[in-house]
Amino acid sequence: HRARRGRAVLPGLLLPLSIVLAAALSPWRSGPRLVLVRGFAPSVAGGSRVVRRGSSGRDAVTPAEAYFESLVWSEDDIAKVKSCYRRRFHLSLENHVKPMLTWLAGLGLSDAQVRKSVVGFPRLFTYSLERMKPKEQRLLDLGLDKSQVAKAIAMFPQICSLSLEANLKPKVRLLGARGFSQTDIARTLATSPQSLSHSLERIASRIGVLEAVGQLTDASFRTAVTMTDEKFASRFGWTSKKK
Repeated sequence: HRARRGRAVLPGLLLPLSIVLAAALSPWRSGPRLVLVRGFAPSVAGGSRVVRRGSSGRDAVTPAEAYFESLVWSEDDIAKVKSCYRRRFHLSLENHVKPMLTWLAGLGLSDAQVRKSVVGFPRLFTYSLERMKPKEQRLLDLGLDKSQVAKAIAMFPQICSLSLEANLKPKVRLLGARGFSQTDIARTLATSPQSLSHSLERIASRIGVLEAVGQLTDASFRTAVTMTDEKFASRFGWTSKKK
């Protein structure tokens, strides 16, 4: 009875070991090989998942997630990035994650600012450098220096999603026509980039009221354009035409 029991159990114990040895000791075979990732269990080379030691398949993480963990990002930060991708967290480490983090760091953002930018706006990872580098240059063309471009992106990474030609330039032209110098515009973009994310109509309306009450400056504009209608009306005596 013991012999039969031993024969029944032994193959079940040896099978996983044989699979691991065969994969590890046969580099000439065309199939996938097992590789060790520090802090993680063996994973298939070139695959899309890394499994933590002692975990079930439900705890499998992608190489991008493993990389974020290696940078000592918090679980909350990683979860915020993942939540932006409803169906599947499919970012390529080499094609999406590393190039974007390197580009942001190259602008002059600190590690903390880089993390804050992509956690606050995870869609950054879907933008190619071919798209971002010309946008960086156009911001420089608007009068910002490189440190101001970095500051603008760190404060409001969503600015990277705005079209320079169709969105930002018409607003910049409006500010220039209303007496803003290039320095004023660059300072506005650097210190309050979100103020230019509002519609052209809203910006023009708020500027008109500030002109009417004699309080139009670049500083008052940055404050006024981000106010709610109620706060703006209370402070400047303006009433929205909308019912």
